[in-house]
Amino acid sequence: MTALVWYRNDLRTLFHSPLSAALKNHESVKALYILSEGQWDIHDVAPVRRWYVLHSLRELGQSLAAMGVTLDVVVANTFSEVGAQLERYVIANKITTIYCNREYPLNEIQRDRDVATRLSALDVSIQGFDDGMVVPPKVLKTNQGGHYTIFTPYKRKWLQYLIDEPQQSFKVSSTGADKSTASFSCEVLDNAIRNNVVPEALTRHWTPGESAAQSMLASFIESRKIEGYQQQRDFPAIDGTSMLSTALSAGTISAHQCVQMAKQCSGVSEAQQGVQTWISELCWRDFYRQVMANHSRLAKGEPFRPETRFIQWSRDVGEFNTWCEGRTGYPLVDAAMRQLVATGWMHNRLRMVVAMFLTKQLFIDWRWGETFFMRHLIDGDFAANNGGWQWSASTGTDAVPYFRVFNPVRQGQRFDPDGVFIKQWVPELAHLSKKFIHEPWKSPESVSDYPTPIVSLVGVKENVERAFRAARDLAKTELI
Repeated sequence: MTALVWYRNDLRTLFHSPLSAALKNHESVKALYILSEGQWDIHDVAPVRRWYVLHSLRELGQSLAAMGVTLDVVVANTFSEVGAQLERYVIANKITTIYCNREYPLNEIQRDRDVATRLSALDVSIQGFDDGMVVPPKVLKTNQGGHYTIFTPYKRKWLQYLIDEPQQSFKVSSTGADKSTASFSCEVLDNAIRNNVVPEALTRHWTPGESAAQSMLASFIESRKIEGYQQQRDFPAIDGTSMLSTALSAGTISAHQCVQMAKQCSGVSEAQQGVQTWISELCWRDFYRQVMANHSRLAKGEPFRPETRFIQWSRDVGEFNTWCEGRTGYPLVDAAMRQLVATGWMHNRLRMVVAMFLTKQLFIDWRWGETFFMRHLIDGDFAANNGGWQWSASTGTDAVPYFRVFNPVRQGQRFDPDGVFIKQWVPELAHLSKKFIHEPWKSPESVSDYPTPIVSLVGVKENVERAFRAARDLAKTELI
């Protein structure tokens, strides 16, 4: 009787419940990854993220081979083809049970329902797990029995769950297969890697795979960087974050393991503040995933707050392209956008700054920015990206109303006071002093090669409030 571990966004061997269960319950275990590049196109997956996933798959295949498990990679161009392809694979390999981690966006749910229907007819069972989150999406409920839509009460319940529930084990045994000649090769994977051309200027910033992710986590903990996380995480010129978002999004590391290792840290109260703040960021990740799982309309491009469907967003393509190119005339915004395009990653504080600039100062539809991010981010995660953009646009679950507007000049003065980050990514301003680096239009020195501000910051908050009130009033007339 052969079991199959169906890999998706969980490309690792440690802290992997499906793999552990399969190896515990079956002597013969195989692994499968279904490559759906056409679906990647539909989901706007960035080329550099595809590169990370494909190369992580290669390492995963080698790691599994050393455990006596063969990883096969087969092609199903889109999710609509996955059911038939998996059905054929199960029959050909005499699979009796499939183990996998659940995924929560709508397209993935529809794919898995089709698979379940097909395999039920073959008397093949499927066992699902929730390693994609620290706390499964249906577990935590409000006092009224509903799902959480506000972060703070969700976090309180989430932290209590970590205390009450036992820790997950990360130990994985091997099969009884002969591992002396273990190796992994896959022509399908080799072809996909060869055809996914990504500039070395992008890939040189990253190392794919589980081993690199484990090293990054260990370094973040052992170097005690985690202890200063609360104080340093908002400053883009400082190496103050774990940089594990890519590994978490592709599943080359488990959020369970991140939480467990963080909780093992000890020290003075200041250190504990850093640890708790980092754990809180992992809670945010879970929060957005449970929102996505419980509100499928978010996967259809709809805002969480229904009344914001009536907002009359600007559709100025010229201003949007200027934002994309990092030529807005606001140094912190431009530096952040250039970092994204050049590296496939952007500092989290800056994701909020540029998203709010697009949706509040330029008043351009948040979905445009959401898509642009997905097309460039190596850590593109649909739930987190959608949640972040809707938070910035004030269309999401955020309990604070729409009057939150970040001033990009003040954000720069606060979080990049000496302009170190700006000078790195906007070199045409490198000659300016910190007095003028955030407002180059006030400098007596020449900045002729840098644009003037694309939009004034005066009256932005009032314009936003007016537009949201109009949308709210229109929504009321629709309900009457």
